[in-house]
Amino acid sequence: MSGPSTDPRPVVPRRSDDRTLDSLLGDVYRAFWEVMLLAAPVHLWLLLRRTVPLAERTAGVVAYPALVVAVGLLRGGWVAVGREWPSRRLDAGLVRVVVYSAGLAVAFVGGGILTAPALAAVWAVLAAVGTAVTVPQAAALATSE
Repeated sequence: MSGPSTDPRPVVPRRSDDRTLDSLLGDVYRAFWEVMLLAAPVHLWLLLRRTVPLAERTAGVVAYPALVVAVGLLRGGWVAVGREWPSRRLDAGLVRVVVYSAGLAVAFVGGGILTAPALAAVWAVLAAVGTAVTVPQAAALATSE
């Protein structure tokens, strides 16, 4: 069954600078795993708490996807804000652990202080985007790049 191809379209290799939905989703997928793994200290803190107010839960439900999308956009180069995304060196990874954990904790606690779920959601988005934008600057300071 192997014979000459009957497809008249030429085979064109994908260029690395192509911006497609597939590459955007790949960047967000990698950001999801990065945030979920490196924000483990906040996960443990949330698991050890007995009661969580509604506004704080709302902030948590909104902050995670907002942070994942913001990290995916910044890490993939879709949005440029200041410095480039830090390398995969150990010291830059430790900075991300601290920044992600602190940023999500600020989003959760700030949402709990606001007590209104709608305000908590807005706060969570602002805190998540601020956290993602802070990562390259914090890594540059810590690694002296």
